[in-house]
Amino acid sequence: MIERVLLVDDDPVFLSVYQGVLSQHFQVQTAEGPERALALVRDQGPFAVIISDMHMPGMDGLSFLERIRHISPRTVKIMLTGLPDLQTAMAAVNVTGVFGFFSKECDSSELVDKVRAAIAEYRKRTAHSAETIPASEILTKEEKEFFFKKD
Repeated sequence: MIERVLLVDDDPVFLSVYQGVLSQHFQVQTAEGPERALALVRDQGPFAVIISDMHMPGMDGLSFLERIRHISPRTVKIMLTGLPDLQTAMAAVNVTGVFGFFSKECDSSELVDKVRAAIAEYRKRTAHSAETIPASEILTKEEKEFFFKKD
């Protein structure tokens, strides 16, 4: 299964640049703004990782990721901001449970490494979910024959 990454920002140039960087390593979708992202999560989710800007009009990144926490609790969240400060970082961790907090000027390889770690965390969170384990991997040979016999 290919885990998907959703990149959320109100700046289309930022989305384009970071999509180019991240799509070399991951399946990436973008959403221009939190409302569009919420619609994508509801309609096309789940996403393994959501990377969100902090400062967006209408709904800031903290409020957005808090909503994501309720809609898609297993999704791993990463916050990016152009204006990093300790208060925002603490709120991101304490309120939304973000997995990582980065400046938008961070080194792209650092972000790629964090997304890899976030996908590994997502896999842990979903490892025991019945919907992620194909029946062919959990049934015995006899059970498969019984359930999938062709009449």
